[in-house]
Amino acid sequence: MYNTEDIFKAIEYMEAHLKDSLTIGEVADYVGFSKYHFTRLFKESTGFTPSDYYRGRKVTEALNYMKANRCKIIDAAFEYGFNSPEVFTRSCLSALGSSPSQIKKSLQNESFTGISPLSLNQLTFYTQFDHTNVREEELPAIIIKGRYYTSCEMFPPLDYKSDIVRKLSKESDTLFQLHWATDSNTYNHLIGIPVDLAHLSDDDFDNYVYKKIPNQTYLVFPLSDSRKELPLMKDYIYDFHLPRNKYLNDVTYAAETSRMNSEQSINASLLYIPVRRKNDNRKHY
Repeated sequence: MYNTEDIFKAIEYMEAHLKDSLTIGEVADYVGFSKYHFTRLFKESTGFTPSDYYRGRKVTEALNYMKANRCKIIDAAFEYGFNSPEVFTRSCLSALGSSPSQIKKSLQNESFTGISPLSLNQLTFYTQFDHTNVREEELPAIIIKGRYYTSCEMFPPLDYKSDIVRKLSKESDTLFQLHWATDSNTYNHLIGIPVDLAHLSDDDFDNYVYKKIPNQTYLVFPLSDSRKELPLMKDYIYDFHLPRNKYLNDVTYAAETSRMNSEQSINASLLYIPVRRKNDNRKHY
């Protein structure tokens, strides 16, 4: 038997030894599991193998060290236990998909995130939410009419009593929120409703913006009416659920829908993440 605290204990041990060269056998011994059993449980709980997580955290912190100390790649590599710049480069490519020199630009413009340390709160959420009924669904193209806003969160809270929500909900009981990243480490959002362009007036075009969502395959995640899960959803989806289930994020946006009732309260919310299978080379339009 094991619990989430056992996996978090292993994570804390790895975090305390990022500048060393731990083996996964040593980490497994520390938490009292065989290497095989520990590797399986760690992957089930985090979406990473222990080796991938440890490597990803080491290169992430080495790159942050390189930026903070304005040092050379070789200095950062040695500081975090890599035997040579070549080994460090291979580890970066394996963990992050880019070389240290390619990552330098994102370090300079503050957009680099790398592999963040997993918290106990995240692990608990991942374990609980992974049993939720997530389905794959293909939807036709749709036009959304609404208003833009920006924030520093991918899934920010929304005032369902705001004037724009009240106005839009008079035209449709289904409210859409689109979320996508900008180049400046912030997020754009469009809150709106589905429309038929043939039935719009000139006033609509003057007062609203429009975005076309192409026909696309989605993973659909049910949300509670309170949307309390959303602060943890980004990491859960992109760092855990998609790689674990052999999906790729197909485009840069996510779509959230809320079904409103006559009192303008939420009846149900769904989060749509556009995806494709890793072996699916089809293009979506």
